[in-house]
Amino acid sequence: MHSLQAANSTLSSLVLVEMVGLARLTNAFGLTLLFRGVAAVLGTPLAGFVAERTNSYDEPFYMTGGLLIAAALLGFLASGWGRRGCRSAPAEISSNSYRRADSVDT
Repeated sequence: MHSLQAANSTLSSLVLVEMVGLARLTNAFGLTLLFRGVAAVLGTPLAGFVAERTNSYDEPFYMTGGLLIAAALLGFLASGWGRRGCRSAPAEISSNSYRRADSVDT
């Protein structure tokens, strides 16, 4: 279970770079963490409320599974939109765009 969480944390920045570009990575990563935090704060009490109301853990389990499937579908749609819908593609960083600190122009 922890290896899946580690893969998600590791790969999220790579996927964000592919979707929005390196120039917008910090904003995209901040928004991603914001939504993950809101989901973590609200998800557990909401599941507990549903479990108390229904006297069963089945409904919160299926609710969580449905929300995960919906999030996967939205992520899939967003990746397609990110590739086609963005008219101004971010500038790519080439190896020539950086100069060494000790090189001096003459």
